[in-house]
Amino acid sequence: MAVLPSTIARMLGLARQTINALETGKYDPSLPLAFRISYLFEQPIERIFIDPDRPPRFNEAPPEPAAADPRF
Repeated sequence: MAVLPSTIARMLGLARQTINALETGKYDPSLPLAFRISYLFEQPIERIFIDPDRPPRFNEAPPEPAAADPRF
């Protein structure tokens, strides 16, 4: 059974636009909101928010450090 975004928004106390932004990846939820969504759908957070085809961000290479200013 499909649930309308407006229904999900109402159940979570959010605007429908927020649900749309979550679905399209334009908005990352706060941790408390992620837990509320997880509870609503009775699924682990990882199953809802982690793309299995993309490695977690913390595995990405860190940015190169800025070059030291030779004046100092």
